[in-house]
Amino acid sequence: MGHVTGAHILFTGGLALLVLGAAAVVVDRWRSAQRSRARHLVARDAADPVAPRTHVVGPFELVVLAISTLYVMWTVLSSPVKGLANQGDYQRLTTQLGVAPVPSQPYSPYSLTYDYRVHQTLTQLGFAPRFVTDPSLYHYYFGYHSSELLLAKVAIGLSSLLGQGSSFDLRWLGGLNALVWLLALTSLVVATRQLSHRARPVAVVLLALAFTDFGYLQYANSFFSEPAEIGFLLLALGLAACIPLVRRPVIPFSGFVVASAMAVSAKTEDAVVTIPLVALGAYIAWRRLNPKSVKIAGSASLVLIVAAGLWSWVPKVPYYTRYQLYQAVFDGILRTTPHPAQTLKSLGLSPTLARYAGYAAGSPKSGFADSSTQTLFFPHITVGKIVGFYLTHPGNLVSALSSAAPHMLYLRPPYANLPASPSSNWRGYLTDSPWTLVHRDLLPHSLWFVVAVLIAGAAIGVWSLTRGRRQSSPEVLVATAVIAGLLFVESPVGGGLEGLIKHSVAFNALLDTVLIVLIALVVDTAWSTARPERRRQSRSGSVGAGSGGEAEARSTHDDAAAADDVDDHVGHIGIRGS
Repeated sequence: MGHVTGAHILFTGGLALLVLGAAAVVVDRWRSAQRSRARHLVARDAADPVAPRTHVVGPFELVVLAISTLYVMWTVLSSPVKGLANQGDYQRLTTQLGVAPVPSQPYSPYSLTYDYRVHQTLTQLGFAPRFVTDPSLYHYYFGYHSSELLLAKVAIGLSSLLGQGSSFDLRWLGGLNALVWLLALTSLVVATRQLSHRARPVAVVLLALAFTDFGYLQYANSFFSEPAEIGFLLLALGLAACIPLVRRPVIPFSGFVVASAMAVSAKTEDAVVTIPLVALGAYIAWRRLNPKSVKIAGSASLVLIVAAGLWSWVPKVPYYTRYQLYQAVFDGILRTTPHPAQTLKSLGLSPTLARYAGYAAGSPKSGFADSSTQTLFFPHITVGKIVGFYLTHPGNLVSALSSAAPHMLYLRPPYANLPASPSSNWRGYLTDSPWTLVHRDLLPHSLWFVVAVLIAGAAIGVWSLTRGRRQSSPEVLVATAVIAGLLFVESPVGGGLEGLIKHSVAFNALLDTVLIVLIALVVDTAWSTARPERRRQSRSGSVGAGSGGEAEARSTHDDAAAADDVDDHVGHIGIRGS
């Protein structure tokens, strides 16, 4: 790893020890707490118990998390560097950070850039003096808000603290992004303790397989905003799901609030996620927190999420706003409509712009940079008009989503891990990781599949809410499905059909979470249904061989035993229902 080998080894070991040490502390606290709560949990959950939860994570989960930690850190920090090439978006963060690539590592849409110089002035970054005095130029780079900036500043600070001086290897940021990602994975694994002992291993293995996949890890070594987006969003939902499992729910609830604030401020378009996250937080505060003063304080703390969403949304950079509006119309609405001129008229735009239909802003045939197009288009279009069009033309919305779905379910952008050597341009990270192959070859790339998974997840969550299980968190499953649906619709509606693989990474992470829960529940249901039947079949011979009264008594006993299999938790404690 070049001149930072020793420092990165220390950093990697420290991160791994931090994750495992935190897990050990939580396990120790959980064990002592459960000794005093076991009887209370059994009595409270007698109507619908789950498997005994004497530990937050057992040996199997600890082994999976340890292997996942080592693999993730090795992937992110090892040589050759693996990540994403710069597609022109890095400057939104690097200019504010005062970071520039060294001469041997120039910005390029075809190569991975990872060796940087820090503490650069605007002149050293290549900006003319008029940059500071030109509000439009200054706002173009300094008007972009993202929580990823905070992570980048911490990574640069750690690098400088350990003696790297003006040099900065992107893997410092990659390691920090990976730590957030591992915390999110850990919270999701802990949340599986709500599942039965049959479903839990399935969910744990699938979570580890999915969220150690390079399709997600590739974003860590980059100055994109996606690492903060997907990492903190999953962490927020994972912590929310852990709240019913702990004695002091205010601790994970506080983590949920902070992680949600970081998630909604990662990217401008993520501000829409503020609404369901605040609704989830309010539900949890009033259902899970006690006493009433804590409920009120928890509800009040949700203002932080709202403030973070507004911080990201309100000061939108004019250029990006115009870019997204153009993409939403010409690369979104007009690409999926059979009559572009009529559609433009319904939007209050000139039908003469129909000649640009279907061309993205970066296309040579686009009218994005044409002055006459700008005069005819931008003064007459707003986000409200676009949303209103889709609401009044649901057929166009279905067409747009149907066109987007086949692209959105892929995990690998074409510019993944392009090495910095000019001789190896476009030779990406060719190893196909398992979950990437699942998305590419097994999942149906269609709108109906996405809708079916999200509706099934939300429906099961709502049904579980009606059962009133205190130690489960079906509201989190409902929120996950709702947020995934919002992100699925927002990507093509808000930015057209270009670049959907990268723009839909958060949607894919949430879809995977819902899908894994559904798979685990299906496995559990199939096993629970098949086991009593197998018992009855295996014992039918011995029942028939006995006397009539003895056979009847044994049959009754077997039926009771089969019924007891449904409730392993109560059986384990030694208490059985009548």
